[in-house]
Amino acid sequence: MVKKFTLKQLERYQGEDDAQRHEGKVVFAIRDAKSAANATKYNVYDVTKYLEDHPGGDDIMKENSGIDASDEFWDIGHSEQAMDGMKQYIIGQLTDEDCTKLKEKASASSMGGGGGSMMPLIVLLLLVAAGAAAFLYT
Repeated sequence: MVKKFTLKQLERYQGEDDAQRHEGKVVFAIRDAKSAANATKYNVYDVTKYLEDHPGGDDIMKENSGIDASDEFWDIGHSEQAMDGMKQYIIGQLTDEDCTKLKEKASASSMGGGGGSMMPLIVLLLLVAAGAAAFLYT
């Protein structure tokens, strides 16, 4: 049976300083797909023993300890092979309830972010219209 973690339990591992983190470990969750909509689970990893070997250094891993580090992991360009290599560090999974919360949160932020991304286009159109008006009426 897979050990289940809640987000609250995961938070015990937060802190960049070893003394701040539970047992000095670096533990975080990462969804099993780049897109939250396609995720089926969030695995929990203890990467404490991998810190010295991580090509990007240990600071980024310590900064993301105790949280859902999915976006940070996938946005940096990690490959499916990198995800496969992480399998040896899996110590459990987030609860189904917390997986659902994270997926809903990601979905809401992507929907909310869509409207904000239209702002530069609107500003550009207003500037073009103002420039056209100035040209035509002067």
